[in-house]
Amino acid sequence: MEIYDIADAMREKIIDVPRELLQFALTSDKYPEEIMLAVVERMNWHLAQWDTLTRDRRFVGVAGNDAHQNLALLGRQLDRYDLIFRALNMHVLAPSLTEENIIAGLREGRCFASFGLLGDAAGFQFTAREIPTGTQRAVLGGELKMQDGLVLEVQSPIPGVLTLLRDGIPIRREEGRLLRHGVDRPGVYRVEVSLRVVDRWRPWIFANPIYVRA
Repeated sequence: MEIYDIADAMREKIIDVPRELLQFALTSDKYPEEIMLAVVERMNWHLAQWDTLTRDRRFVGVAGNDAHQNLALLGRQLDRYDLIFRALNMHVLAPSLTEENIIAGLREGRCFASFGLLGDAAGFQFTAREIPTGTQRAVLGGELKMQDGLVLEVQSPIPGVLTLLRDGIPIRREEGRLLRHGVDRPGVYRVEVSLRVVDRWRPWIFANPIYVRA
Protein backbone atom coordinates (compact mmCIF):
# COMPACT_ATOMS: atom_id res chain seq x y z
CA MET A 1 0.00 0.00 0.00
CA GLU A 2 1.25 3.48 -0.83
CA ILE A 3 1.31 5.45 2.42
CA TYR A 4 2.77 8.60 0.86
CA ASP A 5 2.97 10.01 -2.67
CA ILE A 6 4.88 13.18 -3.51
CA ALA A 7 2.73 14.02 -6.53
CA ASP A 8 -0.44 13.84 -4.42
CA ALA A 9 1.14 15.97 -1.70
CA MET A 10 2.36 18.58 -4.20
CA ARG A 11 -1.07 18.74 -5.78
CA GLU A 12 -2.77 19.27 -2.42
CA LYS A 13 -0.26 21.68 -0.89
CA ILE A 14 1.08 23.61 -3.87
CA ILE A 15 -0.47 23.01 -7.29
CA ASP A 16 -4.11 23.48 -6.27
CA VAL A 17 -3.31 26.63 -4.27
CA PRO A 18 -2.53 29.45 -6.76
CA ARG A 19 -0.62 31.60 -4.27
CA GLU A 20 1.57 28.68 -3.20
CA LEU A 21 2.11 27.59 -6.79
CA LEU A 22 3.31 31.07 -7.79
CA GLN A 23 5.64 31.26 -4.79
CA PHE A 24 6.99 27.81 -5.63
CA ALA A 25 7.67 28.83 -9.24
CA LEU A 26 9.38 32.10 -8.29
CA THR A 27 11.64 30.68 -5.59
CA SER A 28 12.26 27.06 -6.60
CA ASP A 29 15.49 27.86 -8.48
CA LYS A 30 17.16 29.45 -5.45
CA TYR A 31 15.57 27.45 -2.63
CA PRO A 32 14.30 24.16 -4.08
CA GLU A 33 14.73 22.04 -0.95
CA GLU A 34 13.27 24.69 1.36
CA ILE A 35 10.19 24.99 -0.85
CA MET A 36 9.78 21.20 -0.91
CA LEU A 37 9.36 21.24 2.87
CA ALA A 38 5.75 22.20 2.18
CA VAL A 39 5.02 18.61 1.12
CA VAL A 40 6.79 16.94 4.05
CA GLU A 41 3.62 16.07 5.90
CA ARG A 42 2.06 13.06 7.57
CA MET A 43 -0.70 11.60 5.36
CA ASN A 44 -3.06 10.75 8.20
CA TRP A 45 -5.79 9.08 6.14
CA HIS A 46 -3.37 6.79 4.32
CA LEU A 47 -1.68 5.77 7.58
CA ALA A 48 -5.03 5.10 9.26
CA GLN A 49 -6.06 2.86 6.36
CA TRP A 50 -2.74 1.05 6.55
CA ASP A 51 -3.15 0.45 10.28
CA THR A 52 -6.64 -0.94 9.66
CA LEU A 53 -5.37 -3.35 7.01
CA THR A 54 -2.43 -4.61 9.07
CA ARG A 55 -4.70 -5.62 11.94
CA ASP A 56 -6.01 -8.47 9.79
CA ARG A 57 -2.89 -9.48 7.88
CA ARG A 58 0.61 -8.44 6.93
CA PHE A 59 0.43 -5.51 4.55
CA VAL A 60 3.54 -3.71 3.27
CA GLY A 61 3.62 0.09 3.27
CA VAL A 62 5.68 1.96 0.67
CA ALA A 63 6.15 5.58 -0.40
CA GLY A 64 6.26 6.81 -3.98
CA ASN A 65 8.18 9.63 -5.63
CA ASP A 66 5.76 9.54 -8.58
CA ALA A 67 8.32 11.59 -10.52
CA HIS A 68 7.28 12.71 -14.01
CA GLN A 69 9.16 16.02 -14.48
CA ASN A 70 6.13 17.42 -16.29
CA LEU A 71 5.22 20.42 -14.13
CA ALA A 72 6.51 23.74 -15.48
CA LEU A 73 5.49 27.34 -14.81
CA LEU A 74 7.01 30.65 -15.91
CA GLY A 75 9.71 28.75 -17.74
CA ARG A 76 10.80 26.85 -14.64
CA GLN A 77 10.75 23.08 -14.17
CA LEU A 78 9.15 22.63 -10.75
CA ASP A 79 9.37 18.86 -10.33
CA ARG A 80 12.93 18.11 -11.43
CA TYR A 81 13.94 14.47 -11.20
CA ASP A 82 17.02 15.23 -9.09
CA LEU A 83 14.93 17.10 -6.51
CA ILE A 84 12.02 14.64 -6.33
CA PHE A 85 14.22 11.55 -6.08
CA ARG A 86 16.29 13.22 -3.36
CA ALA A 87 13.21 14.27 -1.39
CA LEU A 88 11.78 10.82 -0.66
CA ASN A 89 13.50 7.43 -0.39
CA MET A 90 12.64 3.79 0.20
CA HIS A 91 15.26 1.87 2.19
CA VAL A 92 15.32 -1.92 1.80
CA LEU A 93 17.12 -4.40 4.05
CA ALA A 94 18.84 -6.91 1.77
CA PRO A 95 21.87 -9.21 2.08
CA SER A 96 23.26 -7.85 -1.20
CA LEU A 97 22.24 -5.36 -3.86
CA THR A 98 20.53 -7.58 -6.42
CA GLU A 99 17.16 -7.21 -8.11
CA GLU A 100 15.96 -10.44 -6.52
CA ASN A 101 16.94 -9.35 -3.00
CA ILE A 102 15.40 -5.89 -3.37
CA ILE A 103 12.09 -7.31 -4.60
CA ALA A 104 12.08 -9.86 -1.77
CA GLY A 105 12.79 -7.15 0.80
CA LEU A 106 9.91 -5.03 -0.47
CA ARG A 107 7.54 -8.00 -0.65
CA GLU A 108 8.35 -9.05 2.93
CA GLY A 109 8.17 -5.52 4.36
CA ARG A 110 11.86 -5.32 5.26
CA CYS A 111 11.81 -1.68 4.26
CA PHE A 112 11.02 1.83 5.46
CA ALA A 113 10.32 5.20 3.88
CA SER A 114 12.16 8.40 4.72
CA PHE A 115 12.21 12.02 3.62
CA GLY A 116 15.83 12.22 2.44
CA LEU A 117 15.31 15.94 2.19
CA LEU A 118 15.60 16.10 5.99
CA GLY A 119 18.53 13.75 6.47
CA ASP A 120 20.10 10.43 5.54
CA ALA A 121 18.17 7.63 7.25
CA ALA A 122 20.74 4.92 6.47
CA GLY A 123 21.44 3.02 9.68
CA PHE A 124 17.90 3.16 11.05
CA GLN A 125 16.94 -0.09 12.77
CA PHE A 126 13.74 -1.56 14.19
CA THR A 127 14.17 -5.00 15.75
CA ALA A 128 12.64 -7.43 18.23
CA ARG A 129 15.08 -8.99 20.71
CA GLU A 130 15.08 -11.43 23.60
CA ILE A 131 16.16 -10.26 27.04
CA PRO A 132 18.60 -10.95 28.63
CA THR A 133 20.44 -12.65 25.75
CA GLY A 134 19.90 -9.84 23.24
CA THR A 135 19.20 -12.40 20.51
CA GLN A 136 17.52 -10.79 17.51
CA ARG A 137 14.19 -12.43 16.75
CA ALA A 138 12.77 -10.20 14.01
CA VAL A 139 13.32 -7.06 11.97
CA LEU A 140 10.73 -4.74 10.49
CA GLY A 141 8.29 -6.70 8.35
CA GLY A 142 8.84 -9.78 10.49
CA GLU A 143 6.35 -11.87 12.44
CA LEU A 144 6.85 -13.74 15.72
CA LYS A 145 4.96 -15.22 18.66
CA MET A 146 4.40 -13.34 21.90
CA GLN A 147 6.88 -14.48 24.55
CA ASP A 148 8.35 -13.38 27.87
CA GLY A 149 11.39 -11.12 27.68
CA LEU A 150 10.57 -9.69 24.26
CA VAL A 151 11.84 -6.15 23.67
CA LEU A 152 11.36 -3.88 20.67
CA GLU A 153 14.34 -1.65 19.92
CA VAL A 154 14.51 1.40 17.65
CA GLN A 155 17.80 3.02 16.68
CA SER A 156 17.90 6.27 14.73
CA PRO A 157 21.04 7.62 12.99
CA ILE A 158 19.95 11.19 13.80
CA PRO A 159 18.41 12.33 17.11
CA GLY A 160 14.69 12.94 16.82
CA VAL A 161 11.36 11.98 18.33
CA LEU A 162 10.87 8.20 18.07
CA THR A 163 7.24 7.08 18.30
CA LEU A 164 6.18 3.46 18.75
CA LEU A 165 2.62 2.60 17.72
CA ARG A 166 0.63 -0.54 18.47
CA ASP A 167 -2.35 -1.20 16.19
CA GLY A 168 -2.12 2.40 14.99
CA ILE A 169 -2.12 3.99 18.46
CA PRO A 170 1.00 5.70 19.86
CA ILE A 171 2.10 3.93 23.05
CA ARG A 172 5.57 5.36 23.65
CA ARG A 173 7.71 8.31 22.62
CA GLU A 174 11.38 9.00 23.24
CA GLU A 175 13.51 11.94 22.15
CA GLY A 176 17.00 10.98 21.04
CA ARG A 177 18.48 8.07 19.09
CA LEU A 178 17.18 5.04 21.02
CA LEU A 179 13.83 3.62 22.12
CA ARG A 180 13.34 0.31 23.92
CA HIS A 181 9.96 -1.14 24.84
CA GLY A 182 9.15 -4.34 26.66
CA VAL A 183 6.32 -6.09 24.84
CA ASP A 184 3.49 -7.07 27.20
CA ARG A 185 0.80 -7.96 24.66
CA PRO A 186 0.41 -9.01 21.02
CA GLY A 187 -0.13 -6.38 18.36
CA VAL A 188 1.10 -4.78 15.17
CA TYR A 189 3.99 -2.52 16.17
CA ARG A 190 5.37 0.14 13.87
CA VAL A 191 7.62 3.19 14.22
CA GLU A 192 7.61 6.80 13.09
CA VAL A 193 10.51 9.22 13.56
CA SER A 194 10.26 13.01 13.41
CA LEU A 195 13.03 15.62 13.15
CA ARG A 196 12.92 19.23 14.23
CA VAL A 197 13.42 21.41 11.15
CA VAL A 198 13.46 25.19 11.46
CA ASP A 199 10.51 25.82 13.78
CA ARG A 200 8.57 22.55 13.88
CA TRP A 201 8.74 18.77 14.08
CA ARG A 202 8.40 17.13 10.69
CA PRO A 203 7.88 13.44 9.82
CA TRP A 204 11.06 11.74 8.67
CA ILE A 205 10.76 7.93 8.84
CA PHE A 206 7.82 5.54 8.49
CA ALA A 207 8.83 1.93 9.18
CA ASN A 208 6.98 -1.25 8.33
CA PRO A 209 5.60 -3.13 11.34
CA ILE A 210 6.81 -6.02 13.40
CA TYR A 211 3.87 -8.38 13.94
CA VAL A 212 3.68 -9.92 17.42
CA ARG A 213 1.09 -12.70 17.43
CA ALA A 214 -0.70 -14.35 20.35
